[in-house]
Amino acid sequence: MPRHTLAMSKFGNKKILYKGMRFDSIYEFSIYNLLLQKGYTVLDRQPKIYLSAAKILYKPDFKCKGPSDERIFFVEAKGFETPIWRLKKRLWASYGVFDLHVYSKKGIEVIKPPRASNLIDGP
Repeated sequence: MPRHTLAMSKFGNKKILYKGMRFDSIYEFSIYNLLLQKGYTVLDRQPKIYLSAAKILYKPDFKCKGPSDERIFFVEAKGFETPIWRLKKRLWASYGVFDLHVYSKKGIEVIKPPRASNLIDGP
């Protein structure tokens, strides 16, 4: 599987270019491959989601659907947790519309929002 390494980021992760797609880290690239191997369909990469009435922008890594039930969910590959991420995680729990699957070295955490009417599309 050929891949090309791009510049380093501020967190020290190596950016990856694969088949014309840019990934922010090797870990994000590996989660993308894992999703495909499990039969999930990646519908979008880094979709723009606006959370709360303040329209706070959050771009999860992937928008996916399941192989059998075709439920929509979002995926975040988190190699390093920052204060901004902790804030956006709490906002998703309150204002997200679909489940957010967070892959990290600790495992997989699923953040289930309370209701589906909170998503605000566009700026």
